[in-house]
Amino acid sequence: MPTLSVCNNFGHHVRVKITKDHVLFDQNKEDVQVGAMGNFGLPAAGAFVGAGGMTSRSEERNHIHSLHLEDPSWCIIDAGRKTKMSYFKQDRSYLTLDIYKDKQYVRKLDVVPLSEDRNSSFSVTVNGAVESTKLLEKIGIGRKHHSKHDPTIIDHMK
Repeated sequence: MPTLSVCNNFGHHVRVKITKDHVLFDQNKEDVQVGAMGNFGLPAAGAFVGAGGMTSRSEERNHIHSLHLEDPSWCIIDAGRKTKMSYFKQDRSYLTLDIYKDKQYVRKLDVVPLSEDRNSSFSVTVNGAVESTKLLEKIGIGRKHHSKHDPTIIDHMK
């Protein structure tokens, strides 16, 4: 199961959400046909005896539905914090990321596909830009910790 790592160096909180696509089939039909045939005749009249056989297999899927599954809740990451989230390998997963700036949310990433095979990691810079996490930042060097930042209280933001 791949993981998503998000590091927030921005001066306020960010929120992230993972959505996924899933394909469903209402009806699956598998058909296998086996047949045989033969020709018989009289050898005296010059007719020959023959035989044959066949196998046929078909598969049909009807009522294909592509679902876009979205969790209504967001994961809030406070300033200077880092979080890891898991997502399923079987379904195509996407990342949406907003930063909180000037008392409103600003969308920075909108439905960006995540890797199905490898872990993904993003970092929000001090200026609010989103980039791939640098190697040194993954081990904790160069990360802005914002030690004097008060954690976000959602009720006070309304």
